[in-house]
Amino acid sequence: MATIRNVETKQRKNGKPVVHYEVCWTEPAVDDQGRPIPANPEKPNGRKKVRHRSETYHTFDAAKDRKAEIEGLRNRDHEVVARSAGDRLFGEFAAAWVAELREAQQAGSLKRRTVDEYEKLLNRYALPEFGTRAVGSISRTQAKEFRSGLVNRGLSRSSVNNAFDPFRWVLDMAVDEKAIGENPAIRSQRTKRKERIRKPLPRGQVLAPEQVFAVSATISETYPVYGLMVEFVAYTGPRAGELAGLDVGDVAITAHPDGTYSGNVDIHEQRHKVNGEWESDDPKSDNSTRIVPMPDWLAEKMFFYLNNTHPHGDDPAAPLFPNRKVGGARLRGRGGKTKVVDLSVNLDWSQPINPGTFYETILKKAFRANGIAVTDTKASPPIKGVRFHDLRHTFATTALMAGVGYQRVSEWLGHSTYVVTLTIYAHWIPKDERSEINKLAAPAPAAPAPAPEAASNVVAFRPRRKLA
Repeated sequence: MATIRNVETKQRKNGKPVVHYEVCWTEPAVDDQGRPIPANPEKPNGRKKVRHRSETYHTFDAAKDRKAEIEGLRNRDHEVVARSAGDRLFGEFAAAWVAELREAQQAGSLKRRTVDEYEKLLNRYALPEFGTRAVGSISRTQAKEFRSGLVNRGLSRSSVNNAFDPFRWVLDMAVDEKAIGENPAIRSQRTKRKERIRKPLPRGQVLAPEQVFAVSATISETYPVYGLMVEFVAYTGPRAGELAGLDVGDVAITAHPDGTYSGNVDIHEQRHKVNGEWESDDPKSDNSTRIVPMPDWLAEKMFFYLNNTHPHGDDPAAPLFPNRKVGGARLRGRGGKTKVVDLSVNLDWSQPINPGTFYETILKKAFRANGIAVTDTKASPPIKGVRFHDLRHTFATTALMAGVGYQRVSEWLGHSTYVVTLTIYAHWIPKDERSEINKLAAPAPAAPAPAPEAASNVVAFRPRRKLA
């Protein structure tokens, strides 16, 4: 147990000595790796060495808070935590925690991308600092210093939370297994992050129809298929993973007798590349599974694309848009050096489009060629321009400005709620001044109740029965 001791100093105030408050406690002595040192080297599982520690505070409240923090390392029932559990390394609990996530992934309750991201964050931030330390030796002060260190790295607020949360969740597991009495990484109520209000989408991050046409035309000079794909994304709004997850069978087009076309796209899957291999997964949320109608002109273009351009347009399982495959030749130059020169660019119709690679190698150049700034986080100062995802924003804003109701646009985007759509795009909804005129009818007086009928004083007599 920690104790608080009053210490009189040589300083005086109002003729009386100034009192400081010293918090005293004992804790296991640990080595450089945070492991407790046995009192007898010949008995490593026996009694451990302890060291006496003290800290001085100017106020009693500060000393009391520190005393509570130290005692929080013990069991909530005021029982001393088993030393064998507290001596286990943080890295052991981290491995066990990730293993539980993998089991949840196998059961289908977690996505692989989510588990991979948590494991990557642990390996990058928490494990280098705490991996070889005994979990019982991690104090609340050290947890706060760890969080402060993340902030000092220049990470954004959301990135700091993403890096800190797996560290906190691993310590939650240590609490559940009685290795520590209290999680030292629990945020206090005073520093708890407030609910973030999402700012409306800036108007500069969407493209006008003429800009979409210009970018598509620029790309079509070399890649007509990708020029059409830009128009497809800007007028149906799939996310990057959803675009990669589209197959030929997900597009339904009808050719009408009058020469017009109509169609829609069924978005129900997404693909991401993991360790060089494509993996399929469910969409972002339950509402992300949706059917989006295509404009008639786009349906016509897609009809001829599938029937005349796509070599596997009759195979429902073929990727809708192909990946890029670069061919080259090895040429021998001066001095016997061999270099590769690209001579042709082919399309791999067996592989789905990789939106990230497409953006970096093709779309960025087309944006710049048409005077459109692209996002560059490495620039000084960083440039916040147009990204691949802004083609999806373009679809949403174009639909709203065309008069489509926000409820329908929200369904086409696959948002979880209408509130998300309004939060991001409310300022793009056209406002008709006449619709803002208050035309509510004036209150009318209630109709008078009908007067009750006057009571009659006439009594009806029954005829007498004749006696026999």
